Amino acid sequence: MKQDLADAESALEQFLLEAHRTNPQYASLKHFQPLSPARVQQELLDSETVLIEYVLGSEESYAWLVSKEGVVAAKLPPEKDLNGLIGEYRKALLEDPVEQLRRSRQPGSTASANVCMPR
Repeated sequence: MKQDLADAESALEQFLLEAHRTNPQYASLKHFQPLSPARVQQELLDSETVLIEYVLGSEESYAWLVSKEGVVAAKLPPEKDLNGLIGEYRKALLEDPVEQLRRSRQPGSTASANVCMPR
């Protein structure tokens, strides 16, 4: 059984190598390599553009901001907390968008503070 599994894994590896060799475009779609922050900075960003990537978690969340100048990482509240804040903000915007945007101490400012100015 173990030998069969090893043989199957070897055959799969050989198949993937051959697919990559014969059709690099397909292989890059199927088995892509993420861009490094340095490559994102060099190839995708200009001085007025940033990339924000985030991961939401049950205990804590994280965000990364990549700009031409560097990379900044931040710890965010758990997904449940962020979803609650964002839900309150959306509800308030639907009720009275103009007034909501004028107020500084409403759910939107709390959500914004947690996402844009994390702990």
